[in-house]
Amino acid sequence: MPAPYIEFRDVSKAFGDNVVLEHVNFNVMTGETVCILGRSGVGKSVSLHHIMGFLKPDSGRVIVAGEDITDYTEEQLEHVRYTGRCGGCARESNGPRVMPCRIDEISTFRR
Repeated sequence: MPAPYIEFRDVSKAFGDNVVLEHVNFNVMTGETVCILGRSGVGKSVSLHHIMGFLKPDSGRVIVAGEDITDYTEEQLEHVRYTGRCGGCARESNGPRVMPCRIDEISTFRR
């Protein structure tokens, strides 16, 4: 069985007393389409920012394209972002915003 393209291993993130992600685990396989749904403040954007490397978890590991990016430097993360390994993430909130990644391996706009 192939390894997941994106993997959260027991990821937690808090901003002060506000715990946004608590021991989150999930996998996304190559070519799989995933939608993260939820009300405001439950960690949708925070999860995407972890995948893109814009945020670091307080605990746990984030794996993208088979690489554990949790402890990557900004230079290493830029290489992952701009070579398209982190897939593509787009969202609309207060106007459209597109994260700086190409949609190569994972497409949020399939079908």
